[in-house]
Amino acid sequence: MKFEDVSLSAAFDCWISQICHGYNIPYNISDELLWEVMREGEWQYGQGYVYPNRIDYSKVGIGLFMSEYLNVFNSVRNNPNNPLRFTLYSAHDTTIMPVLNALGAWDQIWPTFASFIVSEYYDGPGNPVRILYNGKPIKLPDCQYQEFCPFDTFTRIVSNVIPTADTCKASNEVIHLPLSNFS
Repeated sequence: MKFEDVSLSAAFDCWISQICHGYNIPYNISDELLWEVMREGEWQYGQGYVYPNRIDYSKVGIGLFMSEYLNVFNSVRNNPNNPLRFTLYSAHDTTIMPVLNALGAWDQIWPTFASFIVSEYYDGPGNPVRILYNGKPIKLPDCQYQEFCPFDTFTRIVSNVIPTADTCKASNEVIHLPLSNFS
C-alpha cells in the first residue's frame, strides 16, 4: 500500500484504536502531528454531518434509525401496559455522532472510546424525556437547554429528521463545476 492510498480518516481511526488499546503509535509520529491529524480528521469527518445542514444530513444519514428510536418512546407512552421498559442498541462512534447531531446536541467533538447515550422517558406532567451522553445530561437547544425535555418538543425534534417520501427524490439537474476550482 502506498502512503497516498491511506485516507486521513483511516489513519485517524487506526491511531485512536491503538491509543485506546494501549499500543504505541508509529515511532515517527510526534504527539504534535498526532493531535494535528486527529483534529483535522475530526473536522473533516464532522463536516459530513452538517452539510448541507444538520436536518437534511440527519434525514438521509440517521433518519430511519431516529424513526425507530421515536417509535420506542411512542410505544411506551401510548400503551401503559407495554412490557417494553428497556431497549439497548449497540453502536460505534460513527453512529453516536449522527444521533447527537440529529438531536441538535453534537458538540463536534469525536466521542471517546466506549461512549454511550441513555434516553429516558418519564411519566408525569409533559411526559419529559432526558438524554444522557456519557452519563451527563444533554440540554437540547429546542428544549430551552433544560435537562428534561417535554415529550411533544422531543417528538418534534426527532420528527424533523425522519425522512419522508420526498427526502430521497433524485433531481435531474446536472451541476457542472469548472475544474479550475479544484486545482
